[in-house]
Amino acid sequence: MTEKVSFIGSGQTCPILLVRDHPTARFAAEELQTYLQRISDRALPIIEGTLEEGSPGIEMLYEEGGSDGFVRQVSADRIRLIGRSPRGLLCAVYDLLEELGCHWYYPGDQGERVPRQAVVGLPPGIKDEEPFLCGRGLILGHERYLKEASDWIDWASKNRLNYVFFHPFPPRSWDGRYERTWHRIRRAITPELQRRGMAIEYGGHLLADFLPRRMFLWQREAFRHNGRRRTADHNMCPSSPAALRTIRQRARKFFLAHPEVDVFHLWPDDIMGGGWCLCPSCGHLSASDQALTVT
Repeated sequence: MTEKVSFIGSGQTCPILLVRDHPTARFAAEELQTYLQRISDRALPIIEGTLEEGSPGIEMLYEEGGSDGFVRQVSADRIRLIGRSPRGLLCAVYDLLEELGCHWYYPGDQGERVPRQAVVGLPPGIKDEEPFLCGRGLILGHERYLKEASDWIDWASKNRLNYVFFHPFPPRSWDGRYERTWHRIRRAITPELQRRGMAIEYGGHLLADFLPRRMFLWQREAFRHNGRRRTADHNMCPSSPAALRTIRQRARKFFLAHPEVDVFHLWPDDIMGGGWCLCPSCGHLSASDQALTVT
């Protein structure tokens, strides 16, 4: 069995060296400090700069990249965590804590497991980790989850997910209030996501909402033809300039009303057979082609 290198023990406390500051890197150092103190009752100081040769410590660095990968080097006198991005450095911290016995099974304090150890150490060696999937996300697909959004964000980050997708449901036609709730909480949770280096995605089956159904009373050619007549039931007519103009204008307002969002999901109606237009100008186009045309 490989002997571990102790960095917290009797009369021994190593500092946490943050070589370069960044909001996510700073958060990574604070998370490491918090959990190591909970594990050992020892408060490791966070200092900026570099370690002198031979001085023990936990050195935290990051590269200016876009990957969540990291390298962990454990030697006799130090632990070095090198993130391939600031977010990668945070992933390195959670990976280290998991190896020490921390686990986050579900959101909130009840889902957390933190061991108690008088001596804390890791086996010497190098660990090089690179995620197989660049994008790994959590979908909060019902308005009830927004009440616990901060706990879900924290849990997702600790389990190395890098975005949260907020999917409005139920729809307004079913008395859903997702959009209203989102605008109430977004200022509180946006910083939580940003300091963890996580992206915000928002949307779902919203494309048809940008063409108000009431327009059918005076702008029927904007709506789909079902093979017999124009109908306001699903989607729209992609060949209609009036439809595309209205969708473009309303989509722009929607984007401007959500400046915190990194990626928008704008899907058509989820209807068996597509629910698209069969007018002479659209009938030869597949459902996918019509959706792409509108997008």
